[in-house]
Amino acid sequence: MLDIQLTYQLFYIFTVGASWFPSITQEGCDAVLPSVIALDLETNGLNAENSVLSICAIKLTVNLNTSKIIQTDQFLRYYYPDEPFNKTAISVNGLTGKKISQLRWQQNADYNNYFRDDVDNFLQFCSGVNCVLVHNADFDLKFIPNIFSKKFCTMKENMEILPVRSWKKWPKLCECAEFYDIQYSLNELHDALNDAKLLIKIFETMMSAGNIFPTIRQRILQFLA
Repeated sequence: MLDIQLTYQLFYIFTVGASWFPSITQEGCDAVLPSVIALDLETNGLNAENSVLSICAIKLTVNLNTSKIIQTDQFLRYYYPDEPFNKTAISVNGLTGKKISQLRWQQNADYNNYFRDDVDNFLQFCSGVNCVLVHNADFDLKFIPNIFSKKFCTMKENMEILPVRSWKKWPKLCECAEFYDIQYSLNELHDALNDAKLLIKIFETMMSAGNIFPTIRQRILQFLA
């Protein structure tokens, strides 16, 4: 259970608004608007050898003086797997062959059918950005080349913040959203675009709550430095 003081402080975040708190700043920080890639993947299994079925990378700039995030570009693509469809994975993300074809048609997709053949375009999109924001970084990042020098994992960073449970487990994306009072739809989870947008909202709220959680505040500043 959260103590009374923490509950009171969180109340101000979610009712009065993030601007009530002093902005997150860093003395001597020249980069007022650092760039970040918010990343989410849907895959055809749990192993690094499995194919990427969907990838969403949203390019952001973060204003350290206002704790606000601005989206500047987006990379959203759908791919067929090299191997047969994994029934367990598809039951979670819903990306059947028919669904992928439909989504590619809606995009009027002119990119490659397979992520392995399109990876250079993804790398070009991410070029020049060293920071990646992701939920469950150890999982998602094993499917792409190692191009980011800094990562911020909202799953691991929130392990110390979310209320203590009777048993240890990493918090899900939706559990983090619920803790920070961020609205979401269950039907939209495990969709790369929707999960990436939810991830950004969680991170932005964590920035605004930095004065309550000084450890997280410092980690965010180190990540963005």
